[in-house]
Amino acid sequence: MRHAFATLLLEAGEEVAVISKMLGHADYSTTVNIYSHLSTERSRIAAARIDGLLKGRQAPEDLAR
Repeated sequence: MRHAFATLLLEAGEEVAVISKMLGHADYSTTVNIYSHLSTERSRIAAARIDGLLKGRQAPEDLAR
């Protein structure tokens, strides 16, 4: 549950500091390195962003977040 909690909040755009505090972590790296995971959707969005940057255009707004 903690892993899903951290991953879903990060995907929703919540700050790492907030998630880390909510989970009771003393160090942000614990939250990022252990409790958050990269989803397929976030990978797709990142790939679309870099594709847009390399082609000299921005990714569509719905992919920006």
